[in-house]
Amino acid sequence: MKGKIKVIEITNGYVFNPDIKSFKQQTLTINSNESETIDAQNKYIIPGLTDMHTHISPFYAKYYLLSSITNVRNTAGMYELINTIDEVSPNIYPTYKMIDGNPGLWGPSGDGHIATNDIVEAMNTVKELHAQGAKFIKVYGNIKTDVLVAVVMQAKQLGLQVAADLIHAHEQTDALHAAKVGVKYLEHASGIIQCLYSEYEPGDFEEMFFLQDVDIDSDVLDDTLDELKSRDIVLVPTLSLYRKNAFGKITVPNTNLVDKIRQDQNVTLDEMFEKLEPSRTSNYKRYAEWEYAVMKIITKRYIDMSGKVYIGTDAPAGFWNYPGYSMIEEMNIFNELGLSPSEVLHRATVMPMEVIGKHENYVILNNNPLDSFDHLMDIYGIVLNGKYYAKEEIESHTIDAAAIYKKFES
Repeated sequence: MKGKIKVIEITNGYVFNPDIKSFKQQTLTINSNESETIDAQNKYIIPGLTDMHTHISPFYAKYYLLSSITNVRNTAGMYELINTIDEVSPNIYPTYKMIDGNPGLWGPSGDGHIATNDIVEAMNTVKELHAQGAKFIKVYGNIKTDVLVAVVMQAKQLGLQVAADLIHAHEQTDALHAAKVGVKYLEHASGIIQCLYSEYEPGDFEEMFFLQDVDIDSDVLDDTLDELKSRDIVLVPTLSLYRKNAFGKITVPNTNLVDKIRQDQNVTLDEMFEKLEPSRTSNYKRYAEWEYAVMKIITKRYIDMSGKVYIGTDAPAGFWNYPGYSMIEEMNIFNELGLSPSEVLHRATVMPMEVIGKHENYVILNNNPLDSFDHLMDIYGIVLNGKYYAKEEIESHTIDAAAIYKKFES
């Protein structure tokens, strides 16, 4: 005789309806290994957010959940470290080692990247990533053209799409070139600036400062984005990253979530951010302000053209880019671009399922996130992979950080 089907029932709450992009009071039933009823009276239930560009770690994984993020697209990292992450963590849609040219922008080949100009070595790395369970391949700005073509071909044979970070790429590997050879995702909406400005030189901040007074040629921008859209190219602009590059620490308010991250002895992000801060020279800041303004124009224009744009953060890369909080900041920037709160919420919850697949991860919130995205950091509880976690359970969750460090020291 078959056993009784077990479900989690969330009753009396207001559930986000993707069809009307608003909330409707209803009972939500979720398949589970346990039977539980949760009274969500005066609460708001949403599908979990997905950060479509981040770098997760066991040391701060729970802070994604405390920001309503139940899924992450991990856009490079150490395979072994990511696989130490326990169940109190978002679901991970990963890639691991990224493929760069030689010399690599992050130096010689290491645990998180390979720096090579050898086609065979790059293709073997794609095969290795596929064997590890990577869901896509990521290439980096110094990759050579012939290597990029080979990587895309090998990835296609294995059923994997290719994402490119071309922020530091030179003219020969801009967004249009990457799209023509088969790249699918432009991380940071990168490589487009190279198409707009023939003077662009990655890393030459003094020279780029003089471009700040140069208006974008609307015809060139439209032609570039039309070509990208015709090839179904996806942008993940990470605007909050550009914003923090420009304005630094002042962009981060003293929220309870950020305070908890700063106070967590297992999380050393503030130490990393403090070390990076001196690199924000006056010329760099001027350049970063210009770059942030340009990237907002590109993002808004592509959305208006019905191009595919996802919400991601690149946390904790860059300056003061806290996991979890940066997703809220990113959503606020999309709202500032003219998208309604409901459109932004839909873009952060439902749209990513087109990439990562459908899921039944839900977040119960104490207040309506359409009134303020800050409410996404005030969770009541989460249903994750068929299990309910109260907020207090997530906050009190600990990891054996010493054991993890010891594993990688050896």
